[in-house]
Amino acid sequence: MKLIQLLLFSFLICLEIQASDRFPVPSPESVKEYETYVMELGKDEVLSLSYIDLIEFIWDRYVLGMDGHFSYGGCNPKKLTYEESSRPATILLHGAGANQGHWVPFIDLKNQLGWGGPVFTFNYLQETDLEQLRAKITEIRDLYLKAGRQEVSINLVGHSLGAICSADYAYRPENWVEGTRVEKVVSMGGRLRNLEPPIDTPYYPYCFDVLERIDGIWANFLENRGEVRLCAIAGADDWLVPQESMLIGDINVVISNLGHGLINRFPAANRAALEFLYLK
Repeated sequence: MKLIQLLLFSFLICLEIQASDRFPVPSPESVKEYETYVMELGKDEVLSLSYIDLIEFIWDRYVLGMDGHFSYGGCNPKKLTYEESSRPATILLHGAGANQGHWVPFIDLKNQLGWGGPVFTFNYLQETDLEQLRAKITEIRDLYLKAGRQEVSINLVGHSLGAICSADYAYRPENWVEGTRVEKVVSMGGRLRNLEPPIDTPYYPYCFDVLERIDGIWANFLENRGEVRLCAIAGADDWLVPQESMLIGDINVVISNLGHGLINRFPAANRAALEFLYLK
């Protein structure tokens, strides 16, 4: 028994050492430095918008997106008809430091095309993203049950951190909310696989807090990729996430002249997402 305990202890120590070697902890100073640098890159991308687009961005983010009862474009319905509940629910998950207002162009295009079923959004905190997603899916399931459905199909569309959260949930079927199943995931600028070695990741100190999580997501994806279809959309000029970390889908799309922070606001990316969700 003592020998078994010793071997187990040694194994755990080895795992801890390997994790430490694989993801060396950056200093607090470097984290702060890289956070500042990445925020500046994001600001530069926003300021590159035309005057009209910049006004729309500010309105969407700082007015519409802050609404806790976001109903823009018919999102987050309070009840569903039997016909409406015959189609999958699509949930939109924003990126870090953003909010549901970033999805206004996606919602506008979807309504213009007249495709698909109910759309849901919410603002979440990074620390509790999966808990809040599960709570949102539970609310949606209850709407479908009240409309007469026994099982609910879910599509998840995420940008950046929202894509990480979407994949983290979708490829762990054992954790799905009872009575629901995930059909499709759209990842926009989502880091779903690590570079090797991870230390070579651009802006490593800034990304450090999600890289270990991504190892788990990648392992679950490989195990369960047949359960949920994935469309991965990347900006050709993404300055934060390398393409090899993004393009792992059943369908991969690269949009020219797009960076990282605003990919889900541009028609070509939104059109690709909507075609995957409702036509393929």
